[in-house]
Amino acid sequence: MPSEKIVFNKFIKNKKKRDIGGFKRVFTNYLKTAIFGCLFGLILGLVLNEFFYSSTFEINKLSIYGVERFVNETDLYKIVSSNVMGKNIFTLNKKKITDLAEKNFLGIKTISVEKHLPSKLVVKIKERIPLAVIYENGSSNNYLVDEDGYVLGFVSEKFMDLPKIQYDSEIKVGTFINRTIVPFYNTLMSIINEKDMKVSSLSFSSRYTKVYLNNGIEIFISQEKDLKTSIETAIDVLVNETSSGKTVKGIDLRYDKVIVSY
Repeated sequence: MPSEKIVFNKFIKNKKKRDIGGFKRVFTNYLKTAIFGCLFGLILGLVLNEFFYSSTFEINKLSIYGVERFVNETDLYKIVSSNVMGKNIFTLNKKKITDLAEKNFLGIKTISVEKHLPSKLVVKIKERIPLAVIYENGSSNNYLVDEDGYVLGFVSEKFMDLPKIQYDSEIKVGTFINRTIVPFYNTLMSIINEKDMKVSSLSFSSRYTKVYLNNGIEIFISQEKDLKTSIETAIDVLVNETSSGKTVKGIDLRYDKVIVSY
């Protein structure tokens, strides 16, 4: 019995030693993890503080590219710089800058904002491109208009060779006329040239177009109907009516029924 008791006591002592050793290892691992976590958090905090609060990443340079004729570079620089200078380059919202520029400068077709570390902002714009000259009936003023119907400004000699469009409503620089007019005009002229029609001038209103032929005939075309079908209908009417000896003065294609005046 005594020998069994001695063996049992040794077992208890060895178990206690193993338990103490295991606790030390667990504690040591925990301590290492805690120290590593603290150091990582400290380093991360320092890095974030450097990124978001250091003057190193405050925007102090602004470059603008792409300005040519229809956007005032000085005004654009003032508006953008007043909203970005001294701001942190990481937290700056680029969309707010593009929205601000597009709202104040309608002559901008596209705009992009680039962040160049550590503290430079680059703004690149593409101006609208004039596609036609537009004028009011009875007015001596000619205006440049782009594909979206935006009135860019008065015409200079450089753009006098662009197609001319007469518009029956008020025209103001820096505003939009009917956005469909220029694409409609381009399509219309393509079809007219294809059909070899002799056209002296065109007049546009908000809902219809008036085509003046060289022989004095006026053709009214709805902007809501298929162009090619309308032109083909006008040609058929002209051929049929003139072959029967009638003198046509006007063809109105704006309605379901074709109206011919003599």
